[in-house]
Amino acid sequence: MTIYLLQPDSYDYQQLHFDRRLFLSKAKNIQEQRQYLAFSLHNLPLEPFWEGSWVGEFRSDDDESHRPIPDISMWLPGTMILSPKAYKVLAELISTCGELLPVNCQGERFYIFNCMTIVNADEAGSRRTMEGGRIVSIDKLNFSPTSRAIFKTTYDNTWGLYCQEAVKDAIERSHLSGMQVSEELSRSFDQ
Repeated sequence: MTIYLLQPDSYDYQQLHFDRRLFLSKAKNIQEQRQYLAFSLHNLPLEPFWEGSWVGEFRSDDDESHRPIPDISMWLPGTMILSPKAYKVLAELISTCGELLPVNCQGERFYIFNCMTIVNADEAGSRRTMEGGRIVSIDKLNFSPTSRAIFKTTYDNTWGLYCQEAVKDAIERSHLSGMQVSEELSRSFDQ
């Protein structure tokens, strides 16, 4: 069983800018707002706060507006943004692993995928480096066999999205742009 890491190609493509304060303002109190600031880590659903279809936009952080809009990319840890094309290709594969929430971007309906599936790492076969209580790198990461198409793990504080070969093959077969799919699961985190 090969597991793959999904990572956005944020250098060659524009990124989604969506103000999460839109749904945070729907929280009952400050404590709930704080939890939802790290909704992926706490594995919280966004659907209770979703009203119809929110509006977001794609843009480059460095004023490189000529960069194309990706078919698929990351929004925040534990999430992806899917273009209409990517939604048609991936929705059936990943819908049981999380929420698909509509967001209008550049006049089209995109979808935010909030992954709600956590798979524990095989701790004996995994290694991470910690400094000051923070994860600075995943040096080795292994999982026990799982049937989940796409998932996150608490081993990296739900920063990564991981997938099975069926998801990787669908991305590659349909030539979905904007996401790198890698067998290399080790990586460093910026401080």
